Amino acid sequence: MRRVVDYLTLLIVLFISGHPIYTLLLSRSTVLPLVSVLIFAIYFKRYGFLKSKNFLLYLVLFNAIFLAQYLQFGLFVTTFIGFSLVLYIAHVTARLRDFSGMFINIMTIIVSVSLLFFSIQLVFGQDSIPAIRISNSTIFTSFFYNYVVEQNVGLRNSGFFWEPGAFQGYIIIALLLLISKDGFVIYRSSAWKTTVLLAGLLSTVSTTGYVALFFLLSYSVYRSTVHPYTKYVVALPVVLILVFLVYRESAFLSEKIEQQIVRSLDVNGDQFLPDRFSVFLFDINYIVKNPLFGNGFDERTRFEDHPKLIGEKLGHGNGLSHFVASMGFAGIALFIFGILSANAKHAVVDRVFICLLLVLMLNGQHYLNYPLYWVMMFYKDT
Repeated sequence: MRRVVDYLTLLIVLFISGHPIYTLLLSRSTVLPLVSVLIFAIYFKRYGFLKSKNFLLYLVLFNAIFLAQYLQFGLFVTTFIGFSLVLYIAHVTARLRDFSGMFINIMTIIVSVSLLFFSIQLVFGQDSIPAIRISNSTIFTSFFYNYVVEQNVGLRNSGFFWEPGAFQGYIIIALLLLISKDGFVIYRSSAWKTTVLLAGLLSTVSTTGYVALFFLLSYSVYRSTVHPYTKYVVALPVVLILVFLVYRESAFLSEKIEQQIVRSLDVNGDQFLPDRFSVFLFDINYIVKNPLFGNGFDERTRFEDHPKLIGEKLGHGNGLSHFVASMGFAGIALFIFGILSANAKHAVVDRVFICLLLVLMLNGQHYLNYPLYWVMMFYKDT
C-alpha cells in the first residue's frame, strides 16, 4: 500500500510540474498549498517535519533573498510562500524510497501512452484524439495526453505536459537517472525503458532535447565500463560525428538555432521577443540592474522598466535568464551548489555534467517554477 501511495504522490508532483490543466486552468495559489498539506499529512510520520538540515538551510537562504528584495523594493509579496512550498514538495519527493526507479517507471508509462496517441494522430490526423481545449489557449488535453495546435509546424508530442519542449525535459531526467543506475543508457536490464524514452524524446522534435540527448550519449559512453580503447577511440568519436551530422542535416535543428541567434542580434534592449536568445538579451538589462538578489518574481519589479509587459502573457522562452533576473546570481548559485553537493559521492566530472545538463534544460523552459527539477537538488543517488 505504501508503494501505491508513493507512486500516486509522484504522479501528483508531476501534475503540478507542468500539466496544462494546472499551469493554465487551476489556481496555483490554491492547488499548491493543498498538495503541500496532503503530502505533509501522508509523510509526517515517515519523515517527520523539516528534519533535514539541508532543506532548512536552503529554505533560510532562499528566503533571505526574498527578504533582501523586500528591503530594496518595499513590496511585501507572497511569492516566497509558493517558492517555499515548491521546495518542501521537492524535498519530500526526493526522500521517497527508490525515487529514481519510480520516476523512470512512471515516465516510461507516460511516454508509452503519449506514443500511442501520437501515432494515432500521425495516421488519422491531429483531431482524431478526443480532447478538450484549455481556456483560450492552443493546448488540447485528454489528461494523460496533450497536444498543441501550431501554425506551419509539424505534429509534435507534448505528452503529459504543456508543450513538447517541456515534455523532453522530464524525459531527459528519466534518461539521466537510468544512466546513473546502470552506468550506460543502453543496458540489458533497462533496454525496453530506454527504447521507449528515446522514442518519446525524438517525437518531441525539441531542439533542446536533441542537444541534451547528444550530451547524454557522450556521458553514457564516458560512464560505461567497456575497454578504454573502445570507449575513447571508437564510441566517443562516433557519437561526436553523429552530433555534427545530425545538426547539419536536420533543418529544424540547425536553422532554428541559427535564425534565433540572428534575430536576437537585431533586437534592441527595450524590445521583447519570446525566443530563448532574444529574451536572454532582454533579461540581461534586469540582471545587470540587480545582479546579486535579482528583481523578484512580482511583475511590478521584474518588469519595472517595461510597464507595458505587466499583466501580459509573454511566453518567456528562457527559464535560466528569467530565474537569474528574478533571484539573482545568489539564487542560481544556490541551485547549482545544491546539485553539486547532492551528488557529492560522485566524481567531479559526473557532478559537473549533471549540473551543466540541468542548466541546459533551464535555458529552454521554466522548470524552476515547479517541484520536479528542485528534487534533483535534494536527491542523493543521481
